[in-house]
Amino acid sequence: MTWQIYPAPRLLAVVLVQVWLLLVLPAALAEGGNVPAGSPGAGREPAKEASDAPGDVQEEMSQLSIDKIKSHIAELEAISAPDPATKVALELYQNTLAQLLAAERAQTVVAGYRKLIAEAGSQKAQIKARLEQLKAQGVEPLPAGEALDLKGLEHQLDQAQSERRLLQEKLSELQTAMTTEKRRPDEIIKELAQAKLKLDEVEAQLLSKIFEGDDIVARARYLLQQATRAAIKAQISRLEMERLSHNPRLELMKLREQLLQAQLAQATARIKRLQEALNTKRVSAAAAAARQAVEVKQGSSSKLPLIQAEAEKNAQLGRQLRKMAAELARTTREKELEASQVLLLGRNMERSRQQMDIAGMDQSLGEVLRTQRKELPSLKLLKKQAAKTRGKSADVRLQQFLIENRLQALLNGEYRNHLLEVHEEALQGMDLWQRSQLQQELGKLLQDRIRLLQQLRDLAGRYEKVLGDLELEQQQMLSKVEQYADLLDRNLFWMPSAPTVNRDILKDAFKGLTTLASPKWMRALEGFSKGFLQHPLRGGLLYLT
Repeated sequence: MTWQIYPAPRLLAVVLVQVWLLLVLPAALAEGGNVPAGSPGAGREPAKEASDAPGDVQEEMSQLSIDKIKSHIAELEAISAPDPATKVALELYQNTLAQLLAAERAQTVVAGYRKLIAEAGSQKAQIKARLEQLKAQGVEPLPAGEALDLKGLEHQLDQAQSERRLLQEKLSELQTAMTTEKRRPDEIIKELAQAKLKLDEVEAQLLSKIFEGDDIVARARYLLQQATRAAIKAQISRLEMERLSHNPRLELMKLREQLLQAQLAQATARIKRLQEALNTKRVSAAAAAARQAVEVKQGSSSKLPLIQAEAEKNAQLGRQLRKMAAELARTTREKELEASQVLLLGRNMERSRQQMDIAGMDQSLGEVLRTQRKELPSLKLLKKQAAKTRGKSADVRLQQFLIENRLQALLNGEYRNHLLEVHEEALQGMDLWQRSQLQQELGKLLQDRIRLLQQLRDLAGRYEKVLGDLELEQQQMLSKVEQYADLLDRNLFWMPSAPTVNRDILKDAFKGLTTLASPKWMRALEGFSKGFLQHPLRGGLLYLT
């Protein structure tokens, strides 16, 4: 222990201050917290508030009641003609309330972190059990009964695709959160250091005399500083608890990522099975309709030209239906392949970003990234494919318009009446029985055509939707490739593309020069020079080519 010798006057002053602190100040506080005017700390809250060391945030929050601050704000806002000091005090109280609310939110986050740490073990066990259950469950079987018709399968497929999109969005959000979480430990250290420095500044200001005075502004400033201290303490508690809960949270995120990936794989497998079943049914139904139309055409070969012509139109519709069903099946597979490539490219881009964050400007990593850059799809080709798909969508929409017009003309009888008017002369030479037979056959052909056009309309609508989905996937692929290429180009610019020049490289370069200067290469160079001089025109053409 070090003893300090005070001169007599200073010693007397110290003794008087200590007597005042021990006798006068406690008595004044006991009477209601009024400090004698002119004394240290006069005109503000009890000195205990300013001299407290950083402690429990909740204790300080209890002394700074949010309800009390709101009451002060309400009183000041109720003043009809506030003076400048009242306006300043009102603003200070509003800032105080904001600081207290921030501290309260931080305490809620701290409670959440504590709960997560306590429940992390049970949550991990639940996720692992769910993963095992998914592995044992396998792919959900296809629907049976009425759901196996075209409409039922289409409904099941739409529902499965919606569920998969939701899983993809959740997985993307989780992976983004994981990327942020992996950077948090270093950021927390910096934020903690800044918060503690700020707390020291606030503590120093509270211990100083800058808040002395008994006016409304001084009291409001003092309360604001106390609220600021409480908010900073709450922030420090939040950051420390965030650092403590980092590993459990990251482990839970990784398990949730595995679970979402397993669910996504299961959903994709189910969609694939539904699409295969749906494509098989569509192709089978289109083939049956086309076969029936051909049979009707063959059966009408000995009949009137009108019946033969209408039967041929039905056969053409059957062929068109079969072709569109095959195109739809092919486009559906192409869309699924494009979607899987988009996901794969996104994962590769995220993995490359993590590698660059860890390894930095490493030459070996640069070689890997350079290879990835060369293997990226061509942007020009991707744009061309997207434009081609867009053109197909426009063609299908035009077909839908024409199909709908033909269908409406058949349904309202306009087409039938037109046929009878065109062939009126041929019909005049028939008796009533022949005319009745012709109208029956014509009516059957037109009913078959209505059914074919309805099938073709539904198929074209589905085809347009799949083409739209394919174009969307192609646009996403184009965007991903542009982002990936930009990421690689920005980082490859700073990475070494060749090993550092050393003694071995100089030796190899010298060896190469000696090889070029060898008699063998000199004779070849001499022969080339003579040939060029003897035949300059031929040599010039050879050089240009």
